[in-house]
Amino acid sequence: MATGFSDTQIGMGRRWSDGPGSLDISQMIASEDDPKQRAFLIVLHSINQSLEANTSTVREISDKLEVHLEAFNEHTAEGEKMMNQGRGAWKIAAWVIGFAQILATGAWVTQRSEMTALAATIHAEVLTQAEMKGRVDSIEKVMQTHITDATRK
Repeated sequence: MATGFSDTQIGMGRRWSDGPGSLDISQMIASEDDPKQRAFLIVLHSINQSLEANTSTVREISDKLEVHLEAFNEHTAEGEKMMNQGRGAWKIAAWVIGFAQILATGAWVTQRSEMTALAATIHAEVLTQAEMKGRVDSIEKVMQTHITDATRK
């Protein structure tokens, strides 16, 4: 290069404006006498500005994306927490309903057997009462016959 600057001065491997010892690109362009080198420095300066703008934009997008990702992860975690609570609630509800069905079935079986026994007892009592009524009717008939015979004599 005919610029009079060394490779480290024009920023090989680092930015031209990132340190106290770095040279300003504008000064390098202004001090360059060779038009080809000046054009090269202008192109490099333009590329540098584009890269800095691009890097800044990428950082902004990255920061915004990170914030969005954190919010998404929080929302997802909340959703998973609610789903897990819902699954737990359904399990509890299933156990409670199952237990209630077992109790209801047990009560139904007990009531059914008691009702069957009660129906058998009522039937037996009805038969006994019918038999007793038959006996009472027979006794009344005999008594009526004796009373009628006794009044005739």
